[in-house]
Amino acid sequence: HGDLKLVKGNGQDTPGLFNLAADLGEQNDLAASDPAKVTELKALWDKWSAEQEEPRWRPNPNAKKKGNK
Repeated sequence: HGDLKLVKGNGQDTPGLFNLAADLGEQNDLAASDPAKVTELKALWDKWSAEQEEPRWRPNPNAKKKGNK
């Protein structure tokens, strides 16, 4: 959203917030200093996600993983 990027996952319990214009390498997490922006961007993401169609495919549990024979 603009220069800001909300990052969920990556083994973190809480989302990270990064200003890509000032921190392209995503080294300075702004989430703790701007929780209102985290809440705003999470609400935008949740709204967008709710409008998406369920996936039409699922991973094949019988597929071989790379490196396995």
